[in-house]
Amino acid sequence: MTAEELALEINDRLEEAYDYDEPELRVNKGYIISAVPPSLLSVMWKQCAPLLLKVVDVSHGEITLQSTKERLEQGRSLLLIVVKEDVVVSATVIEVREFDSGKKALYLPLMGGYEMDEWGDQMLFVAKAIGRDFGCTELRGLAARNGWIRKLKSRGWEEVSVAISCKID
Repeated sequence: MTAEELALEINDRLEEAYDYDEPELRVNKGYIISAVPPSLLSVMWKQCAPLLLKVVDVSHGEITLQSTKERLEQGRSLLLIVVKEDVVVSATVIEVREFDSGKKALYLPLMGGYEMDEWGDQMLFVAKAIGRDFGCTELRGLAARNGWIRKLKSRGWEEVSVAISCKID
Protein backbone atom coordinates (compact mmCIF):
# COMPACT_ATOMS: atom_id res chain seq x y z
CA MET A 1 0.00 0.00 0.00
CA THR A 2 1.41 3.39 -0.95
CA ALA A 3 1.47 6.31 1.48
CA GLU A 4 -1.22 7.95 -0.64
CA GLU A 5 -3.50 4.92 -0.34
CA LEU A 6 -2.70 4.61 3.35
CA ALA A 7 -3.69 8.21 4.07
CA LEU A 8 -6.96 7.78 2.18
CA GLU A 9 -7.69 4.50 4.03
CA ILE A 10 -7.01 6.14 7.40
CA ASN A 11 -9.26 9.06 6.52
CA ASP A 12 -12.05 6.69 5.43
CA ARG A 13 -11.79 4.82 8.74
CA LEU A 14 -11.75 8.06 10.72
CA GLU A 15 -14.80 9.30 8.85
CA GLU A 16 -16.63 6.05 9.65
CA ALA A 17 -15.63 6.33 13.31
CA TYR A 18 -16.89 9.92 13.48
CA ASP A 19 -20.12 8.87 11.70
CA TYR A 20 -20.69 6.08 14.22
CA ASP A 21 -20.02 8.51 17.03
CA GLU A 22 -17.05 6.51 18.36
CA PRO A 23 -16.84 7.47 22.07
CA GLU A 24 -13.09 8.10 22.01
CA LEU A 25 -13.49 10.55 19.12
CA ARG A 26 -16.59 12.21 20.54
CA VAL A 27 -14.92 13.57 23.67
CA ASN A 28 -13.85 16.89 22.17
CA LYS A 29 -16.18 17.88 19.36
CA GLY A 30 -14.73 20.32 16.91
CA TYR A 31 -11.28 18.70 16.70
CA ILE A 32 -10.87 16.56 13.59
CA ILE A 33 -7.88 14.28 13.03
CA SER A 34 -6.92 13.60 9.44
CA ALA A 35 -4.07 11.98 7.52
CA VAL A 36 -2.38 14.10 4.85
CA PRO A 37 -1.55 12.11 1.71
CA PRO A 38 1.79 12.97 0.04
CA SER A 39 -0.07 14.54 -2.90
CA LEU A 40 -1.58 17.16 -0.55
CA LEU A 41 1.54 17.83 1.51
CA SER A 42 2.44 20.94 -0.48
CA VAL A 43 -1.02 22.38 0.25
CA MET A 44 -0.82 21.73 4.01
CA TRP A 45 2.90 22.28 4.61
CA LYS A 46 2.64 26.04 5.18
CA GLN A 47 0.32 25.47 8.17
CA CYS A 48 2.16 22.41 9.51
CA ALA A 49 5.81 23.46 9.19
CA PRO A 50 5.73 26.07 12.00
CA LEU A 51 4.22 23.50 14.39
CA LEU A 52 6.88 20.92 13.53
CA LEU A 53 9.67 23.50 13.60
CA LYS A 54 9.16 24.00 17.34
CA VAL A 55 10.05 20.33 17.82
CA VAL A 56 12.92 20.40 15.32
CA ASP A 57 14.41 23.34 17.21
CA VAL A 58 14.79 21.22 20.39
CA SER A 59 15.97 18.04 18.60
CA HIS A 60 19.68 18.70 19.21
CA GLY A 61 20.28 18.77 15.46
CA GLU A 62 19.03 15.21 14.94
CA ILE A 63 16.05 16.18 12.77
CA THR A 64 15.59 18.88 10.15
CA LEU A 65 12.41 20.28 8.72
CA GLN A 66 13.68 19.55 5.19
CA SER A 67 14.48 15.88 5.91
CA THR A 68 11.08 15.48 7.56
CA LYS A 69 9.33 16.94 4.51
CA GLU A 70 11.32 14.64 2.21
CA ARG A 71 10.33 11.54 4.25
CA LEU A 72 6.69 12.63 4.03
CA GLU A 73 6.90 13.29 0.27
CA GLN A 74 8.55 9.90 -0.29
CA GLY A 75 5.91 8.10 1.75
CA ARG A 76 8.37 6.83 4.37
CA SER A 77 6.44 8.79 7.01
CA LEU A 78 2.87 10.01 7.22
CA LEU A 79 1.52 13.32 8.53
CA LEU A 80 -1.49 13.40 10.84
CA ILE A 81 -3.08 16.75 11.57
CA VAL A 82 -5.62 18.00 14.06
CA VAL A 83 -7.90 20.70 12.71
CA LYS A 84 -10.34 22.96 14.50
CA GLU A 85 -12.42 25.46 12.56
CA ASP A 86 -10.17 25.23 9.47
CA VAL A 87 -7.01 25.87 11.51
CA VAL A 88 -4.33 23.20 11.95
CA VAL A 89 -3.65 23.05 15.69
CA SER A 90 -1.33 20.01 15.60
CA ALA A 91 0.96 18.18 13.21
CA THR A 92 2.28 14.70 14.02
CA VAL A 93 4.66 12.60 11.93
CA ILE A 94 4.25 8.83 12.21
CA GLU A 95 6.14 5.86 10.79
CA VAL A 96 6.38 2.15 11.44
CA ARG A 97 9.73 1.03 12.85
CA GLU A 98 10.73 -2.62 12.88
CA PHE A 99 13.47 -3.62 15.30
CA ASP A 100 16.07 -6.34 14.69
CA SER A 101 13.97 -8.67 16.85
CA GLY A 102 10.99 -8.28 14.50
CA LYS A 103 9.06 -6.22 17.04
CA LYS A 104 7.21 -3.28 15.47
CA ALA A 105 6.34 0.09 16.96
CA LEU A 106 4.44 3.03 15.56
CA TYR A 107 7.00 5.77 15.99
CA LEU A 108 5.98 9.40 16.50
CA PRO A 109 9.24 11.30 15.99
CA LEU A 110 7.57 14.73 15.77
CA MET A 111 4.43 16.07 17.39
CA GLY A 112 3.91 19.80 17.51
CA GLY A 113 0.95 21.98 18.23
CA TYR A 114 -1.18 23.48 20.93
CA GLU A 115 -4.37 22.70 22.85
CA MET A 116 -3.11 19.14 23.43
CA ASP A 117 -5.35 18.71 26.46
CA GLU A 118 -8.29 19.05 24.07
CA TRP A 119 -7.25 16.54 21.37
CA GLY A 120 -4.45 14.42 22.92
CA ASP A 121 -6.65 11.48 23.88
CA GLN A 122 -8.21 11.46 20.42
CA MET A 123 -4.76 11.37 18.80
CA LEU A 124 -3.65 8.55 21.10
CA PHE A 125 -6.76 6.54 20.15
CA VAL A 126 -6.11 7.08 16.43
CA ALA A 127 -2.37 6.33 16.68
CA LYS A 128 -3.05 3.08 18.54
CA ALA A 129 -5.58 2.03 15.90
CA ILE A 130 -3.09 2.75 13.10
CA GLY A 131 -0.36 0.88 14.98
CA ARG A 132 -2.60 -2.16 15.46
CA ASP A 133 -3.37 -2.19 11.74
CA PHE A 134 0.35 -2.44 11.03
CA GLY A 135 1.06 -5.14 13.59
CA CYS A 136 2.76 -2.78 16.02
CA THR A 137 2.78 -3.67 19.70
CA GLU A 138 3.40 -0.17 21.03
CA LEU A 139 3.73 3.52 20.28
CA ARG A 140 7.17 5.11 20.62
CA GLY A 141 8.37 8.68 20.54
CA LEU A 142 11.08 11.03 21.68
CA ALA A 143 10.58 13.43 24.56
CA ALA A 144 12.96 16.34 24.17
CA ARG A 145 11.71 17.74 27.47
CA ASN A 146 10.82 16.03 30.76
CA GLY A 147 7.44 17.75 30.70
CA TRP A 148 6.29 15.33 28.00
CA ILE A 149 6.99 12.33 30.21
CA ARG A 150 5.01 13.86 33.09
CA LYS A 151 2.12 14.77 30.79
CA LEU A 152 1.94 11.42 28.98
CA LYS A 153 2.44 9.12 31.99
CA SER A 154 -1.27 9.29 32.85
CA ARG A 155 -2.02 8.19 29.27
CA GLY A 156 -0.03 4.96 29.61
CA TRP A 157 3.38 6.15 28.39
CA GLU A 158 6.58 5.25 30.22
CA GLU A 159 10.24 6.05 29.83
CA VAL A 160 11.96 3.07 28.16
CA SER A 161 15.44 4.48 27.61
CA VAL A 162 17.47 7.61 28.12
CA ALA A 163 19.74 9.09 25.46
CA ILE A 164 22.97 10.63 26.65
CA SER A 165 25.65 12.49 24.74
CA CYS A 166 29.16 13.77 25.11
CA LYS A 167 30.72 16.42 22.86
CA ILE A 168 33.84 15.45 20.95
CA ASP A 169 36.41 18.24 21.14
